[in-house]
Amino acid sequence: MTRNPFPGAEPYRASDRARFFGRDDLSHLLAEGILASRCVAIFGPRGAGKTSLLSAAVFPWLLESQDARVVSVAEWPAREEPTRALLHAMHRDLRLNDRREPGSLHAGVVEAAGKCVAAGQVCLQHCIGLLAAGDATMAECARSTTDMVAVSQAAQALAAGDSPQLKAQAAVALAAVTRCAEACSVHAAKHEVCRNCGERCKEAAVEYRRLVG
Repeated sequence: MTRNPFPGAEPYRASDRARFFGRDDLSHLLAEGILASRCVAIFGPRGAGKTSLLSAAVFPWLLESQDARVVSVAEWPAREEPTRALLHAMHRDLRLNDRREPGSLHAGVVEAAGKCVAAGQVCLQHCIGLLAAGDATMAECARSTTDMVAVSQAAQALAAGDSPQLKAQAAVALAAVTRCAEACSVHAAKHEVCRNCGERCKEAAVEYRRLVG
């Protein structure tokens, strides 16, 4: 008896690759976009086949032809902080530090850097809005926050993987959060988001100094 190639309401998985047809051009285009860009968004109505396209076509191709490693997050846990959930998924799927809890050696850095990123993103959007309205005094705060967010994201990722490069990155991060805290302090009395960002940077600086020594 021939097996029905249509799984019904369930999406196709990697194990269904041999039975997934008709989207070769789209899957190749999407895979090339993933390789060329830092972020690729796929959107469409529920049931359109987004998960099937990724799971049965794009991800297998990346794994086989590009020697890529894929981390899959099917849904965000309702009661877990998103960054922490993503770190757990990375350690699970990439098999990092199988003998330890993800980021256990540098949990303080992971948490502090995550808080910096969250507060910094809010602060940056606030600064951009004020700059657009003509408030040029927010320029330095916006610049320093942009750098801080990027550097903190790198530090968080390295800390989560207990990377040997973390100490060097911590020195860079320490300079970035110190500069950001100083820039935010100028506006702290007037803008709560700046005050919050500055406080998170000061907390992160404590963690980075422990690493730098």
